[in-house]
Amino acid sequence: MHIRAASKGLLVLMVLVVVLVASYGRAYADDGIQGAFDDVTALAKDISTAVVRLLLVVSGGLFTLGVVRGAFDGVLGSTLGNTFAASTGLFRAIGAVVAFVVLLFGVGFSRNFVEFLAERFL
Repeated sequence: MHIRAASKGLLVLMVLVVVLVASYGRAYADDGIQGAFDDVTALAKDISTAVVRLLLVVSGGLFTLGVVRGAFDGVLGSTLGNTFAASTGLFRAIGAVVAFVVLLFGVGFSRNFVEFLAERFL
């Protein structure tokens, strides 16, 4: 019995909230002060650019690690006479160089990418 009364009370409360929200009106972004969020948007863009560039710096460190490990595997494989290890090390180093070239393009496009996303979502 108490559950039915509680569910009816909850239903009445939900209908009341919906009616109040619907009758209150609507607000649009154009109704506010023009240029009020320009500083916030600029700050969000700067933070996003910094995060993207931090990820690019981390990727640069991984590039260095990949080249060093590939070179080490190549030299060790050559020294031990294991051609498979030598070729694997060479391919790892080449893959790191290709990833670094993509990283360099990413540095150039990071600001434009952030600007594009900020216009879409902010």
